[in-house]
Amino acid sequence: MDSDRPPVRASDKDRERVVELLRQHTSEGRLTIEEYEQRVETAYATKTVADLRPLLADLPVRLDEVLPGAEVAHPPAQVAWQREHPDRLARYALGGLALLLMVVALFAAARGVFAFWPLLLIGIFVFGGGSGGHRRHR
Repeated sequence: MDSDRPPVRASDKDRERVVELLRQHTSEGRLTIEEYEQRVETAYATKTVADLRPLLADLPVRLDEVLPGAEVAHPPAQVAWQREHPDRLARYALGGLALLLMVVALFAAARGVFAFWPLLLIGIFVFGGGSGGHRRHR
């Protein structure tokens, strides 16, 4: 599992699958009743898939087929959004900066501090041109 990714949370279905496998292996004589009860208790108390894996590690089970791996975890929506639109955040920041520039220019003009027209035109050009011409073609 990648060190920069958080552990994958276990679902109730994952826990039930592990308990069912423990039950099968107990009935086949691979686990004692005490071991079974201890592992079932641990299975229901786990929070991540990584905590479930040791419960089956010494049994003849293909762990990758039973429990999801790290690659099954879906990235959060925000990360997926940033991956699909990497330039959108920069455009919003640039637009916000241009809007701030226009507001400062208008307040400066109202106070008669300096000529605000160049700043206002630059702000309109940057803020107005942020999304122009970006059309999606199918």
